[in-house]
Amino acid sequence: MRLRNAVAAGLGALMLLLTVSTPANAATGTFEYKLRDTVNMKKLTIKITDPVEEKCYSVPGHDRDHGYYANNGTDASATIYSGFKCDGTTRKIPSRGTGSGSGEHWAFGSVMFWKA
Repeated sequence: MRLRNAVAAGLGALMLLLTVSTPANAATGTFEYKLRDTVNMKKLTIKITDPVEEKCYSVPGHDRDHGYYANNGTDASATIYSGFKCDGTTRKIPSRGTGSGSGEHWAFGSVMFWKA
């Protein structure tokens, strides 16, 4: 009887682990952009892998540092915001799309992902 209860408990724990291992509201893929760190005078490439849908991701660094040349390699659409807390003017970047036009710099302070 104890062995049966232990096996049932073990299988229940395994089923729970399998069901919560991947959040249903996460995008798949990588959003990549460039960042010019004006304090350390470096150009960085930042990657957000498998971003959570409807979560605001602010550009790391200082208030005057903005992301640019975004490449949305996720299966979700992205909205980039001029502000650092998903506020200000916006631009949409489609799934598997780019956030830079021909020679354009689209500076942004934050990004949010969403699936249609």
